[in-house]
Amino acid sequence: MNDDKGRWCPGCTKPFKNAHYRKSHQTQANCYPNTTQALVELPESLSASLQEHPDLPDNHNNEPPPPVPGSPPHEEDALPSIATTREELRQQLEAIIMDMIDPQRRHQNASSPAEPTSSPTESEKANPYVTMQRLPADVDQIITEFLNDILATEDPPPANTQQAGNGGDDGDSDSESETDSATESEYSSSDDINTDAQGNIDPDEMEVESLLDIESEDDYEAYQVFEHDDDLSVHENMPASPISDVVMAEISQTEGQDLPADNPNMPGARLRPCLSQLEHLHQQKVLAGVLPAWPFADYLEFQFVKWMVDADVSQGARDKLIKLPIIEQRCGLSFSSNYALNKLLDKLPTAGPRWRRIKRTITGNVKGANGKLLTEHVEIWIRDILQVVEELLGNITYGKNLVFIPQKVYLNGPGSERKIDEMWTADWWNKIQKKLPPGATVIPIIISSDATQLTNFSGGKSAWPVYITIGNIPKAIRAKVNNYATMLLAYLPVVKFDCFTKKERGNQKCKLFHESMQQILEPLVKAGTEGVEMECGDGFVRRCFPILAAYIADNPEQTMIAGCRRNRCYRCTVQRDKRGELSRDNLPPPRDPSNTADALTAQAINHTTSLFVTEGLKPYGTPFWANLPHTNIYTCLTPDILHQLHKGVFKEHLMSWCIKLVTQLLGNPSQIDTRFKLIPRHSELRHFLSGVTTLKQSTAAEHRQMQKVFIGVMHGLVPDRVMKTVLAVIDFIYYARLPVHTDTTLQLLDDALARFHEFKDIFVELGIRTDFNINKIHSMVHYSESIRQMGTADGYNTETPERLHIEFAKRAYKATNRRDFFAQMTLYLDRRERVAKFDSYLRWAIPAYADSFRTQREVYEDPTAPGWQLARTSPIPPVPIAILPRVYGIRDFEYYMNEFFDDYQVPLVFSPNDKLIVFPKATQIIDDAFATGLVDRVHASPAPPSASGSVGSFDTVLIRKIEPGQGRFPNRLTYGMSDHRIGRVRLIFKLPPHYNFPDPLVYIQRFDGPSRRDPLVDVNMYGTKRMRHTQQYDGRYIEEVIPLALIRRTCHLIPQFGRPEHTPLVDTSPPDPLEMFDNFYLNTYFDLHLFQLLSV
Repeated sequence: MNDDKGRWCPGCTKPFKNAHYRKSHQTQANCYPNTTQALVELPESLSASLQEHPDLPDNHNNEPPPPVPGSPPHEEDALPSIATTREELRQQLEAIIMDMIDPQRRHQNASSPAEPTSSPTESEKANPYVTMQRLPADVDQIITEFLNDILATEDPPPANTQQAGNGGDDGDSDSESETDSATESEYSSSDDINTDAQGNIDPDEMEVESLLDIESEDDYEAYQVFEHDDDLSVHENMPASPISDVVMAEISQTEGQDLPADNPNMPGARLRPCLSQLEHLHQQKVLAGVLPAWPFADYLEFQFVKWMVDADVSQGARDKLIKLPIIEQRCGLSFSSNYALNKLLDKLPTAGPRWRRIKRTITGNVKGANGKLLTEHVEIWIRDILQVVEELLGNITYGKNLVFIPQKVYLNGPGSERKIDEMWTADWWNKIQKKLPPGATVIPIIISSDATQLTNFSGGKSAWPVYITIGNIPKAIRAKVNNYATMLLAYLPVVKFDCFTKKERGNQKCKLFHESMQQILEPLVKAGTEGVEMECGDGFVRRCFPILAAYIADNPEQTMIAGCRRNRCYRCTVQRDKRGELSRDNLPPPRDPSNTADALTAQAINHTTSLFVTEGLKPYGTPFWANLPHTNIYTCLTPDILHQLHKGVFKEHLMSWCIKLVTQLLGNPSQIDTRFKLIPRHSELRHFLSGVTTLKQSTAAEHRQMQKVFIGVMHGLVPDRVMKTVLAVIDFIYYARLPVHTDTTLQLLDDALARFHEFKDIFVELGIRTDFNINKIHSMVHYSESIRQMGTADGYNTETPERLHIEFAKRAYKATNRRDFFAQMTLYLDRRERVAKFDSYLRWAIPAYADSFRTQREVYEDPTAPGWQLARTSPIPPVPIAILPRVYGIRDFEYYMNEFFDDYQVPLVFSPNDKLIVFPKATQIIDDAFATGLVDRVHASPAPPSASGSVGSFDTVLIRKIEPGQGRFPNRLTYGMSDHRIGRVRLIFKLPPHYNFPDPLVYIQRFDGPSRRDPLVDVNMYGTKRMRHTQQYDGRYIEEVIPLALIRRTCHLIPQFGRPEHTPLVDTSPPDPLEMFDNFYLNTYFDLHLFQLLSV
């Protein structure tokens, strides 16, 4: 290879002054190779391997070829030599071809040997080329034949000869020029694209989509998996990058292909194939003659820019970083300042519709000092909702996971128990589909909004973001912020309205909200009625009907959207003094959106109807949802687990009632704090070292942690009827949180609510409450109905908007100078979205870029132990058996080891002089009927010598019971307590290699099985106790050695505290609660998986 390779510009062949290829020459000179022309027509077997690549010289503008490898370097203004003989031309062509394929040849030789693929769809994933296939084995012969063919001595046919008297050289040259001219003319006439002298096209000005609406020959059914360390979810059904057998520029050649045999009358019918967003972008770059990483020099430069954007490096800090001498001299960036960088960022492809600012002036009813009515100026920042929906539908990241057809899923065939999880498995979608024309595609619009503070301690700045997603996207994908499956739609105005009187101010703010939302959602009126064609991420065009299906909000916003008072239900017409009652036989009628809209509109013109009074409506004017097609706003308002259950029913009500009651019974609530301190530790459990009764502020995550142990803490402190009320509320919360529901679980949800209402009056009898007319408690009545209509409640949790606030409000505000900050926030978010979309494109288009994000994960091995994984190399040196009693608290290791050999009929004798291979933890991914992708870790790690007062981490586990004939490892998953026993892991280890026994083992302390077949009624948990030897053996724990594979999962035990006088007094966290008690409850409420596992 020539040492000077890469030191000349591939567009103009001008040599660089140094070897830094990424210096700013190309960007500053706007000099790029033209990929729409070819110097020579290569044979088909080579052309697939010689596509555009940032490191390969590319000269398609009839410029002289780059220097021949091996030739002396030219001066700066010198041109490469021009061949004057056939042999010189042959040498130059051969050198150019060999120079182009040499990187691939080296990469291929460095890779693991593989047979040449015979299928054109298979390609090398690890190579750094945009479209690169494995070189054929006879590449040298193909090149020789190719050169012999184009340099043949025979005269060309007269029809293709400009000068018949010239030799074969001239004839070949003229013929080749004609081919180039014809090719250039074809591109000019067919695409109607204006090019400059170098054939460069601004991709932002190109409109070629109408020419590129046909899928490629293979319909892009070859998929490629990319791993992301930044949690950007790229799914295994993501279409492959353009390294497939069909070059992107040739997609339009497959116009005559047959469409899939879809029934045009089926829901979600596919009209025709289309290109994805990334394929459109790649086509534009190919036709524009720019490299994939343009406007950046290459993907390495973009990777550096992406880091600065993702890390929120400030504008000033960026400028300083770019101008550091080490960056300027060694990196050779194509931008020399932050100003230049921002110009490049603004050249990236748009990732969503542009922002639009709407200004309004509101005239109040308060007069100023001049006697005129005061006014207030407001701004609404919005984006076109249909364009945002198109962006969500066309996102290739999850495009193959989109669902367009409603379903009814049954566990054991039609007529059996129904399963409900996603929106398309519930009733709403099925009902709406029947109202639309045949072949229509329902796009359920999910809106969420929530006002938030932008400043933490001072400043009083607020924002009111409105987010949008669609129900066609699975809820697990919607929940991840980095998937961009939920987008920012608008910023509503946050106003003080000092121009209105205090009495009128609240109503006017709500009226402004409805007027603003009406402007935002206006395009849905026509689109939801007539439908609109949209390109979907799975590669097909559909006639889509975007319909408002769900609105996620907290209680104040729910009542504002419903148009009613805050002390009334946003969903039904129950009277405010009847909200604490439950009557299954006489449920209050639901609100009617048509009647409500008429009453609110009449009130706006000063006509008060009887319905306006009886249903507790507020004068907000015509509601924004009045004209939206197929929309019942009251079914749109979904359950809010965060505010209604975690913060409301549990923390604000049930827990505060119990604290008051314990204080009333015992004089103070310290017993509650003591018991929280005595809860055994677990890596997935928050330990409240200071108790919970004095907490001033707490989060929903902390509320969930309290719920896990609250039943065990309260048992023995409060009367039985109070305990039954507590149990009913916790049961309801856990059933409401289930990610999948059936008819049975929904019935159990209703039963838990009925039990709460049956026993709740005990708090009235004890003087804690006077009534239960609370909106959050009444809302529990509607959970079951809403789940059947819209899908499980976890898909509409307001925790998602809370997380989105961090990305779309708080971080954006920090990037501004605090003046006119909404304009700066929208610009900041626009650039972040551009970078994210371009990042997805480069991962798709350049496998080397995707490979650069593959992180070096911890390597595990899994010898015959299903599910559980250990580190390949233990971080702990081999452990002598002699130190086990002192470090791990194990005194009878040799005895139980020999017992294990006997029980499993292993003909080995254990030697006490051996050293064990010890591991601090084992990890498994739980995938079963109740969970998918749940990470479970069991720890067996003593405290470091320097950790004063710590006892290490030794987890309790559920152990599978072995049935006769199963061998060492059960061949099926186990459910229910009857198939399990309990133990505490003290050691995870392997025997030395000379034992020839590779299975990982664990040393456990045994617990007695449940004393009853069913859980204890008053706590819904199984009881268990320590197993000890008799006093003859000093009451030592009964222990055992078992294979790691027998552990089903970790579990959690709660001490049976009993009466208050039996609870030990502790000031801080005790050394080890599991050593202080003998009797425990197996915690059913530790997590949702264990809650379901033990309920079978």
